[in-house]
Amino acid sequence: MFKLTMFIIGFGLSLVLTPLATKAQDIVFGEQTLANGSFDLASDTDTVPTHWQKSVMPEGLADVVAESQDGNSFIKIKFHTPEKAFQARVIQPFTVEPGKVYELKFRYKTSIGSDLRADILLTGTGPLYRSYYLPPAQDWTERQIFFHVPDHVKGNAAIYVQNRSAQTIWYDDLSLRPTNLTAPQITDFQPKITAQSESTEDQLLLPNTAKKQLRFLYHLEAAESQRSNLAVIAKLMTSDGQWLDAQVEQGHVYVQVADVAPGKNTLYVFVHNKQTHARLANTMLEIERIAGADMAVTDEDLRHPPVFKDVHGTPTFPIGMYGVGRPSEKQLAELRDNGFTTIHNYGFEGDPGDRMTRHLKFLDQAQSYGLNVMVGFPRDMAEKKSGLAKLEPWIRQLNDHPANLFYTSDEMHIMRHVSAKQFQAVHQMVHKIDSRKRWLIYDIPDPSFASHVDGIMLVVNDEITAKLTRVRMGDKPIIAVWGQPYFNKATAPTAQQATYHVFMPVILGSRGWFFWWYPTLKHHNQEKELLKQRVYENTRLLSQVAPALVSTQPDPDWVKQIKTQGDVRYCVGTLDRKTYILAGVSRDAKAGRLQLPASMTRDVQVLKGEMSAGQKTVELSASEILILEVQVP
Repeated sequence: MFKLTMFIIGFGLSLVLTPLATKAQDIVFGEQTLANGSFDLASDTDTVPTHWQKSVMPEGLADVVAESQDGNSFIKIKFHTPEKAFQARVIQPFTVEPGKVYELKFRYKTSIGSDLRADILLTGTGPLYRSYYLPPAQDWTERQIFFHVPDHVKGNAAIYVQNRSAQTIWYDDLSLRPTNLTAPQITDFQPKITAQSESTEDQLLLPNTAKKQLRFLYHLEAAESQRSNLAVIAKLMTSDGQWLDAQVEQGHVYVQVADVAPGKNTLYVFVHNKQTHARLANTMLEIERIAGADMAVTDEDLRHPPVFKDVHGTPTFPIGMYGVGRPSEKQLAELRDNGFTTIHNYGFEGDPGDRMTRHLKFLDQAQSYGLNVMVGFPRDMAEKKSGLAKLEPWIRQLNDHPANLFYTSDEMHIMRHVSAKQFQAVHQMVHKIDSRKRWLIYDIPDPSFASHVDGIMLVVNDEITAKLTRVRMGDKPIIAVWGQPYFNKATAPTAQQATYHVFMPVILGSRGWFFWWYPTLKHHNQEKELLKQRVYENTRLLSQVAPALVSTQPDPDWVKQIKTQGDVRYCVGTLDRKTYILAGVSRDAKAGRLQLPASMTRDVQVLKGEMSAGQKTVELSASEILILEVQVP
């Protein structure tokens, strides 16, 4: 959801022999791609290391300085106050060689706090953003990562060494080197670890729980020759800033309930090299402990979620496309004919205030094809107190256009740490101009701004995300967003993956769905035609069932007799004498059954999935979706 900036660069990539002995083969490393990865200063009067550019976001106030201890230089990034903690970093452009596997290695340490948000981010190496988040580390910790640069990459890249939080982080010994590995060989040296809870109750801890211990499973993918040299450890970062050990034993991680503080806690699971102590992989899970006064979310709540309403109060299920730019008439007709109801243009968000004629023309064009527009606020106006005076007349010029469905902003909280007061000011301005208009934000759900927005947009992959979002956002509608993993990728999702990511969020309570973003379907996926085919196949079906899911018409009585076993979840909607049943199982969840009532004797059409004529019980496994249309008398 960002604007991509490319850099022109040039450091050599000639190979030198620097073997790392392994049982599989010797890795040959090329020369260091970055300049001054040790962050040395050119003189005693400098504060920013040579070859690096300092960058602090507007309204941020941070020290981004090179320091020295015992003759060793390193970079420190520290914000002066939490209120001034936005984003600070040092940046260096460089050149990558397409088709190469690179090793990224560095050392870092941090202060300890639950609000730590720091990462090393690369652009121009394949994905839109290749970001490696950094968990807390009290002591200097070495991180080693291998990654492949696709053949189609143009070569211009940049690295961002950054901090986005009030915690302090130190970086040192940053190295980026090409290797002689091929992409398939990465798995011989780069283990992967994933983790999941044994049940939703292990990540969503409700008041008065009888649990004493939370149980998690981890899965380690590593070459057999590597396994004996790997150690798995786990740590819990509590919401009140404690950094605690968790128990690791035979594929399990155990957390004591007594250690979990109210609010958001984070469980980190790490893989380390026993010999070098380098951290090779990590994953994290959020554990939410709900206070007694907070809402407990049930499966029934997910089946009856909040619904978005337009300015006329009509329940509406937006099916949208991000980033259409300046579409042709043919493209707009194609989107409409494949189920899309709403489009978005990033030109609104980058508006310095002088593009109103272009915006109104875009709204007119959308309206002529029966499409609505999700209107993004200009960031300089919405995210800064000083910009509010410009935002009000900007909104007034667009507000009454019939195609203006709702306003949006993205990642104001997670990326740019905009204050709750600013959220409140924008929200009040929208409602002062038009109390019927809505402002939805693409972000992580957080109680700090929940009362100052009219809904949230986010990736909804599983039941935990759906329930946590409902807990944090209350009665605000949720619109799911998907597509990010396939930007600049070589492959399209499988047919089952595409169906899952369109319909599982809906089953879990999302009442809107957007694809991010249009250029992926046109240019930025090597199987773009297959990707488009699979997206459109599902959005056409979604447009068929979506109106019933937000309808106020009552469901037939037999709907109350639907039963499930295992982790099957479902939702139902009725409109114009048709009832739609959507059922599925979250990825990594347990298989189960959907049992239809014997009293449901009407004609049943299977729109997605498999079910025989007259069948009343259907087995569903993880990531499997079933959609039925039932005639209502």
